[in-house]
Amino acid sequence: MFCHIKTWIAHVVVGLAGALLVLSPGVASAQWPGLFEAKAIAEEGFIYGLPMVMNYAAMYEIAVDQNSGQYLAPFNQLKNEARVYTY
Repeated sequence: MFCHIKTWIAHVVVGLAGALLVLSPGVASAQWPGLFEAKAIAEEGFIYGLPMVMNYAAMYEIAVDQNSGQYLAPFNQLKNEARVYTY
């Protein structure tokens, strides 16, 4: 599962970096970013995309993967707990 998350993170970072290059003004005269600028773009893409990827991973464990220890119920179904969790 963790490798799956790392793949999603890599796709988000590459996609956001590519979108920044394509959508930047003056595309015809645009130059490739230098090493430090590319690193900054990748870091910003990682910071932007990580919460979405982590949310997907948690959602997958809670509602999709029935073999997970975190599984509660499928989407659009309620789960009733017989015990109270608070005092």
